[in-house]
Amino acid sequence: MDRQGGRRCLGALTASQFDSYLRRCRFPSAPERVTCAVSGGADSLALLVLAREVGLSVEAVHVDHGLRSGSDSEADLVEEAAR
Repeated sequence: MDRQGGRRCLGALTASQFDSYLRRCRFPSAPERVTCAVSGGADSLALLVLAREVGLSVEAVHVDHGLRSGSDSEADLVEEAAR
C-alpha cells in the first residue's frame, strides 16, 4: 500500500498529526521484518500503518477478539492496510 493508502486506513488524521505520531515511535531499523497482530481497532491498525511507514517488512496477522459489533468484517480493512 502506498503512503496515502495506509493513512486512509487511520481515518481523518492530518498529515501533521500523522507525522507527530510517527516521530514518537521507536521501531527497529528498516528493513527488518516484524509481525503485527492486528484486530482492526485503532491502536493495532495504527501500529501496522506506522511500521510500514518507517520501511519495515511487516507481516500482519488478523486477530478478531469479537469485542466490537462487526469486528468480523474488519479483516478486509486489515488486509488493505497490510498491502
